[in-house]
Amino acid sequence: MRRLLREGLCAFGDLSALAEKTCCSLALADVKLEAPIPNPANLVCLGLNYEDHAAETNTKLPEKPLLFGKATSSITGPYDPVVYNPLVERMDYEVELALVIGKTAKAVAAADAYDYIVGYTCFQDISARCCQFGDGQWFRGKSFDTFGPMGPWLVTKDEIADVHNLNISCAINGEVRQSSNTKHLHAKVPDTVAYVSSFMTLQPGDVISTGTPSGCGEFVDPKRLLSVGDVIETRVELIGELRNEVVAG
Repeated sequence: MRRLLREGLCAFGDLSALAEKTCCSLALADVKLEAPIPNPANLVCLGLNYEDHAAETNTKLPEKPLLFGKATSSITGPYDPVVYNPLVERMDYEVELALVIGKTAKAVAAADAYDYIVGYTCFQDISARCCQFGDGQWFRGKSFDTFGPMGPWLVTKDEIADVHNLNISCAINGEVRQSSNTKHLHAKVPDTVAYVSSFMTLQPGDVISTGTPSGCGEFVDPKRLLSVGDVIETRVELIGELRNEVVAG
């Protein structure tokens, strides 16, 4: 996919034309979907980007987007298992909308940001709270293998009329734990692209995940964290659903 994006956004038009002409197809049940962007050069995440999530953590909303990195090796497919690493004591879930950069972006104005976005996907930002908060290692706490389910596909931006009006939710074993709408994003999509590209060059295929709303298991009393056998369902309206089972590592 990154190679396709490097060819330019016009390549997607060529693919659309080809898809309309082809007479061959496969049933979705007969294929294994991988993450649409399995190896981005950069995976940038936002923290505290919903007011209700900031409130549940007893933290003020940041004046500027609060960024952190997540290892690209954490990315896994939309229906792959999430491995409960023995080093982890408190595993949590976070439903997020992610955007995918379509062409090289440097010092992009917010007004032009959508020109640099190719589309959107669902992202589940699995987090080891014991690392993130216990010793302050956000990168380690976010970057265990399989801690980044993504997919089920990349939906191009022309298919989504208003990215700031999408319902998002996360259910554990069928029980909805998180439910919100992207209209509540504190840093909006174009402002986020402008901010990140102000200090680093974004490459085609780079992924920016826009943060999670309230309802995480770490911040309720008693805590409702993930356990082996749990099934995580991550949904973003107009994009699709991830379904990942937690398995022992």
